[in-house]
Amino acid sequence: PDAPVETTRRSRAVPAAVRPVASAPAGPRPRQQTPRWPTAPGVPVAAWLQTLDEPPRSAPGQSRLTTWWLAPNAQTVVLGDHRGEVRLVDLGVVGAQPASVLGCRLDLVIGSHDGPVLAVVGCDDGRWLASGSVGGELVVWDPGTAGPAGRLQLDAGVSSLAFSGDGRLLVAGLDDGTVALVEVPSLRLRRVLAGHDGAVTAVAAAGSRTLVASAGEDGVVRAWDPVGGGARSTHAVHEGAVAALALTADGSWIGSGGWDCRAVWRPTAGGPSIVSDAHRDIVAGIALDPARGLVATAGDDRRACVHGLRDGALIVSRDDFAAGAKGVRFSADGAALVGSWDGTFRRVEVG
Repeated sequence: PDAPVETTRRSRAVPAAVRPVASAPAGPRPRQQTPRWPTAPGVPVAAWLQTLDEPPRSAPGQSRLTTWWLAPNAQTVVLGDHRGEVRLVDLGVVGAQPASVLGCRLDLVIGSHDGPVLAVVGCDDGRWLASGSVGGELVVWDPGTAGPAGRLQLDAGVSSLAFSGDGRLLVAGLDDGTVALVEVPSLRLRRVLAGHDGAVTAVAAAGSRTLVASAGEDGVVRAWDPVGGGARSTHAVHEGAVAALALTADGSWIGSGGWDCRAVWRPTAGGPSIVSDAHRDIVAGIALDPARGLVATAGDDRRACVHGLRDGALIVSRDDFAAGAKGVRFSADGAALVGSWDGTFRRVEVG
């Protein structure tokens, strides 16, 4: 199944926190122990984090979440906060009841920015993490050393991030309406794509650098050729800003969620768009699972839905979230994993 990319609900301002995250005394940086975090479902992330000698903790005080990304193992969460910290948290097992990042015993600080973090993302194979700040600083992190692999200063705030499937290209959506394509791990700026009228609010990448997509405050979704730099398609999809964007790994389907309370998805090769009006507020997360024929959506209306990919039929929904849902991804066994702005994650079974 394909994971949604990390998106921000607001591109020009730090997203409002719903609940502060507990912090603990700071400690020394760990020595290199393990080059990857475990990515297979069922591998205990806690055991991996325990191999790090005295992992650093958040500084005393309260930290407000601004963004997060859930790894494919459905246990590791990458967090960004208003103070600029980037952290790895062991969430444990996500079930029908909420699992929270608040007060997790294993909470590893891997570094920080000078200003609030607006976007975080990771490679699905655990090789790299990346984060971007409101000040335009882009950092690629090595989870094995719990430190930076490189830093790049961009000309505008980083509002969204996505890795290509092979982890060698990092796509950054910027507040000035452009999309930066950055090579990893060298952090060489390969190309800047321009075309949005207003900030870019979401980006996605398909396969091994074969297709990238962007969406913005202008309600437009664009597909790009990352090699030549040309726009492959441009669709005015939403009335208002786009909040979420997803591409399948093979680039055959693209989906988006918007401030107009709609989720829209379609085949990239052409064909009619499928529109869902199941939400009553911003659709802040979308995920596509073409193998099972499913689409999952999550919204600020505290609702998560699973639809049929080809007909848009509502299969299951859940409305008992305590806070607005920020994002969603499919687990390896086809469940929808939904994260909310209060730092809790839940599993929504399908069928």
